[in-house]
Amino acid sequence: MEDSNEQVFGDQRLRGSGIGSFAGGVLLGVLSLFLSFVIASAAVLFAGLVELYRERRRGTPAGSALGVIAVGAIGLLEALFQIIGISALLLAAFAIVAGLLDVFLGNFFGQLRERHS
Repeated sequence: MEDSNEQVFGDQRLRGSGIGSFAGGVLLGVLSLFLSFVIASAAVLFAGLVELYRERRRGTPAGSALGVIAVGAIGLLEALFQIIGISALLLAAFAIVAGLLDVFLGNFFGQLRERHS
C-alpha cells in the first residue's frame, strides 16, 4: 500500500526509527515504574505493532513504529532471559540516547545528501 511515487531516503528512515526508539524508551521507562519489566516491555511491543498496522493502513512507510517495536522486543527478551542483566530503566535510558543519536545522524546525513544532489 506504499505510494510508489514517494521516495524515502535512508536519512529519513533513520530519523523515523530514532523517534520511535526515543518514544519506546520513554514509554518503557514510565511503564516500568508501575509494571513489571516483562509486562512493560510487552506493552511497548504491542504499541509498536499497533502503530505499524496503522502506518501500513495509511500507506505510509514504516518509520517510528520500527523503533518502538525494537525497544519492546529487546526489552521483552531481556526481561525473560536476562541476556545482559540490565534493568528496564537502564534499557529505557539507552533507547532514549540511541534514538536521539539516530535523529541527529539522520539530520546530518540528510543535509549531506541535499548538498550533494
